Amino acid sequence: MTKQIKEIIEIDNKNYYFNEEPIEQFWLKNNSKIKLERLHTACHRGYVGTWKIIDNYLHLIKIKNESSNKKDLSIRDFFPQNNQSEVKATWYDGKITVAIDEEIYPICERKLILEIHEGKLVNKYIIENVKNIHIDFALKIFQKNTDFYNPEAERKKHFLKMVQYEFKLGHFHLAEKYINLYLDNVDKKYYGKLIQFYLIILIKNHSLNYGKQTMYYNNLQMSKDRILEKLNNFIELENSEIGLQKLMVYKFDYYIHWGKYDGSSIIDIMNDDPNYILWCILNLEHFIIELKLFLYKSIRKNKSYLSALEVNLTKMAFLKNTRETSPEFLIETDTNLYNPQKSNKTIYDDFDMKSADWDYDYNNPAHDQSENPWIEVFGPGDEAETAYWNTN
Repeated sequence: MTKQIKEIIEIDNKNYYFNEEPIEQFWLKNNSKIKLERLHTACHRGYVGTWKIIDNYLHLIKIKNESSNKKDLSIRDFFPQNNQSEVKATWYDGKITVAIDEEIYPICERKLILEIHEGKLVNKYIIENVKNIHIDFALKIFQKNTDFYNPEAERKKHFLKMVQYEFKLGHFHLAEKYINLYLDNVDKKYYGKLIQFYLIILIKNHSLNYGKQTMYYNNLQMSKDRILEKLNNFIELENSEIGLQKLMVYKFDYYIHWGKYDGSSIIDIMNDDPNYILWCILNLEHFIIELKLFLYKSIRKNKSYLSALEVNLTKMAFLKNTRETSPEFLIETDTNLYNPQKSNKTIYDDFDMKSADWDYDYNNPAHDQSENPWIEVFGPGDEAETAYWNTN
């Protein structure tokens, strides 16, 4: 079944989503319903309502048409007797379950529960659910594939059991210590099985910034909406907007074709310059890596590791949601992912431009590779800038 577009609730000037459908309850109680022909399978009800708690009551403040009828819908179409710009949902009894973080941290969900009686907010609270992923599973896999008469294997088994022990006691800082020791000694083929549990430990131990990443996720969604509107109106996109359309997950054996590591594989860059991989995650709109790469020792020791991990998780959630709801937004990406051959022209990225020997200015045409051909000759820096102004 196609994932349905959810209802929206505005809280502190931010939009969140919930599955309950209060208008459907109104129609059920009053034995009346407006017939709306569905436009697509992602919204069977034919509309999306936006809600808000005003003076401690649930109010419907906006209706968006998602039916084949192209006319704009207003609240008056649904509630003809209502003369206000919003309608108080006095008919509604039940809960509103607001997804705070599930799109961003699918392994650690937080939900705001609003209990409503006859439209009035009578209670609210937050529940947190860390999905039931046990390290026992990883231990069984390790036992199945290891000769435990080997002293080295016993050492690895000890680290894994200590992770299990400290995690159950709630000592997440010690659990992180032992899982890092285990990762340093275990075959990398087990990384895929351990990544979710490792992420849970990091979230528990470091209190990853839910609020900041929720805001970032919402900004990505707004950027997507703005880009789609531009495309519909044949307005030229900026480079950063095109980059977001090319967002994809890079695997360890993929090759990149930009910047100073043009023609290098992800795993080689991680081993030689892991900070560059983290910088790309934080600064390039199109770039994220598969999660198991975050378990490699070379990358775990960097200062920007946790920040990059947060951003990677958020971009990954955005990509997953976009593939399900707006697949037309994404465009075909690099077709030479398994080809180490360098591109004919060196493309310098933001990292190269900002770290060059000049006072980089985004609005300076001499600092724009599409405007200044001397950057291809001399590379980014004062020499290319001087050549540009001397020839223009």
